[in-house]
Amino acid sequence: MKRLAFLLILLALAGLSVQSFASDPVHEAEAELHNIAEEATGHDAHGADHGGEHKASVIESPKAGIAPMITAILVFMIVAGILAVGVWPKIVKGLDERNEKIQGEIAAAEAARKQAKDALNEYEKNLAEARAEAQQMLADTKAQQSELAAQLKAQADTELSAMREKAKADIDAAKKQALNELYSESVNLATVMAGKILQREVTANDQQRLMEESLHEMKTAKS
Repeated sequence: MKRLAFLLILLALAGLSVQSFASDPVHEAEAELHNIAEEATGHDAHGADHGGEHKASVIESPKAGIAPMITAILVFMIVAGILAVGVWPKIVKGLDERNEKIQGEIAAAEAARKQAKDALNEYEKNLAEARAEAQQMLADTKAQQSELAAQLKAQADTELSAMREKAKADIDAAKKQALNELYSESVNLATVMAGKILQREVTANDQQRLMEESLHEMKTAKS
């Protein structure tokens, strides 16, 4: 479509040039006819002799204008042929190259835009993954802290219970030992008092029997 429009423009320009070229001979022919008419009016005395000549010149002047017009048409056709063969292919080639260059630049711009869009999408994807990973790490850290706190609490409770049990066992052992010592002292004291009261020596069997009886009584009294 562009090529056809450009060709029509060239042909129109060539037509204008041919028309201007052909108009000059026509104007010259008209001026010549006008001069001949004036001469014919001013020389009536020579009408018979020169009338044929003037009529001949008046008849011949349109024929004289046909040759320049044919020449103009031929020139137009030659110019159009030269333009079509020599100039037009170069112009078409230049237009095609320019069109290809523009199309290439548009394609390059589109590719760059697509590449930039892909890079932006990749960046946003990586950013979202990084945020998700950071949130997961934070959640894992909180879970580990909670688990560690629970373990430390359980360990502390276990150790505290063990310490309480040990302390209770130590207290019970100390109480038992103190009671045993108290029982022993009580038996010894009772043996001495009994020996003084009975005014006789208390044997080991008597002492053992008294100790067992005292322990039994004390346990009975305690319960």
